[in-house]
Amino acid sequence: MPYVETEVHGPNFTRPPPEIENDEERYEIETILKHRKRGRGYNYFVLWKGYPITDASWEPASSFTQGGEKILKEYQERHSIF
Repeated sequence: MPYVETEVHGPNFTRPPPEIENDEERYEIETILKHRKRGRGYNYFVLWKGYPITDASWEPASSFTQGGEKILKEYQERHSIF
């Protein structure tokens, strides 16, 4: 018998809505998975809280604000990135 999705269980991956601050969407960082060198700086592969790994994205250090700065700093210290 083939798989049939029903409405009883709802969607497979629910995604939390972003917080809205100053008309900008904000998402909470769960963790930084890895990094890569880009020009003079680094990009970080971010797993967003409440989202599947398929929604993880590469972000520059400049996009870590309001709470994300602490996560970034801890990651940089752990991996000796300065």
